[in-house]
Formats: sequence, structure tokens, C-alpha cells
Amino acid sequence: KMHSQTQPNAGPDKMDDETRDPITFEIMTDPVKTAEGFTYDRKAIEAWFKEKGPISPTSGATLKTTDLTPNLSVRSAIAKKHPDVVLAPYSSLDHDASENGHAATNGAASEAPPATEPTPSSSWTFGW
Repeated sequence: KMHSQTQPNAGPDKMDDETRDPITFEIMTDPVKTAEGFTYDRKAIEAWFKEKGPISPTSGATLKTTDLTPNLSVRSAIAKKHPDVVLAPYSSLDHDASENGHAATNGAASEAPPATEPTPSSSWTFGW
């Protein structure tokens, strides 16, 4: 009868799903994504990894890496839905993992030549 339970922004419980940490159930102040793509509060997931190792709290799978990437879209949602929540200062976020602009530029420049090396031999084939 009530279809609002399946709508992500309907009702107070569903409304906070993306802003609450799945480990502590508290509103996140520093949302980060694991390699698996799930979002947690940085302090909660770091404590989880320290206690249990590289195991996903959500799926139970062993993760290849415990690297964390700031989730700026969830951070923005928290700021909009919970203006009273004090978010971690942006300067405390892991900029190396999140700012792929510089890394991608360097990586793309260094990876471009190997991608083009095999093609000259095929460019001389006319197929007549």
C-alpha cells in the first residue's frame, strides 16, 4: 500500500540512507568510498580495517586495497540535507586519491605513447 518505502528520498529513514554510515549509522562527516564503491565515514571504515583487515563491511568480500577516495557527491548531499552537521575540513581529505586531475594528466601523457606504438605497422597495410 505504501510505495514511499521504495523511493530513495521519501520518509525520514530513506532520506538519510546515503548520508548515514552503514557501520555506525551516524550521519557521516567525512564520506569516503572504498575500492568496492561503497561509502563510509572515514573514521568508521579506518577503524574497521584496523580491527578486521581488508574486509568489506557491506559485502564481506576481501578487498584488494584499503585505499579510500573522498565521496564529494555524498558530502554535498550531507551539507544540503543536514546543514547543522559539521563536515570534516576539506583540507583534511586525502587530496592525492581524490584529485585525479593532476595524476590523470601525468598518467595520460605517459601512457599515450605505448598505446600508439603498435599502430604504425597496421597503418601501412592497404588490404589490396
